Amino acid sequence: MTRKEEREQAFAIVFESSFHSEGLDYILENAAEDRDLVLEDGSFAKELARMTIDKRDEIDEKIASCSTHWKPGRMAKAALAILRIAVCEIYYFDDIPASVSINEAIELAKTYGGDEDPGFVNGVLGAVYKKKTESCDECVSGD
Repeated sequence: MTRKEEREQAFAIVFESSFHSEGLDYILENAAEDRDLVLEDGSFAKELARMTIDKRDEIDEKIASCSTHWKPGRMAKAALAILRIAVCEIYYFDDIPASVSINEAIELAKTYGGDEDPGFVNGVLGAVYKKKTESCDECVSGD
């Protein structure tokens, strides 16, 4: 499975998590039964989904701070799941360039979101990345 396909699987899992409070293991078990999805331990899809779900509150704060008119609770669930996995990649997966995470998120939004979602996702993620790099610049220049 390519990384793009694994990212799409992670998106589906994170999207499903917005409808269930039972946790990742429950979602993976149902995905295995309903869609024949079996993710190996250590797979990129499973690690991305787990990290995104585990850090959801932190990720949502980052999204909320970069979305001027829409807070996470008011966003379409597909767009929010896409934003969550991309922000997770930007902040917690140092081996993935932010530009790749942003471009892949836009592609997911084109496939699974509404007409306005690709532009919205691009705008929010651009602001998230800018905020991250500015805060990192401040940390470096403060030494």
